Amino acid sequence: AQRWLSRPGVSAAALLTLGELALQAGQAAQALNFLEKAYGAEAGAEMAERLGDAYLAAGQPARAREYWRLAQEKGYDHDALSQKLNSAPR
Repeated sequence: AQRWLSRPGVSAAALLTLGELALQAGQAAQALNFLEKAYGAEAGAEMAERLGDAYLAAGQPARAREYWRLAQEKGYDHDALSQKLNSAPR
């Protein structure tokens, strides 16, 4: 899998999926690895929100809020995202 991921052209959607799976498995560091690559390939609002989720799981709430704000600025604003911003530890 690592060899496949190091190949050029791995889609941002595939990296997003792997990042979400790693988050669900409680592997925050691995999730950050996948999601940072996904965000680098496609810096969209959904990617920013997921990256924020991974930073929160990794114990970095300030970075999480930074990416959640980016998601809002990119037009990805919904109640759950607002709730994350309001409830994340400072």
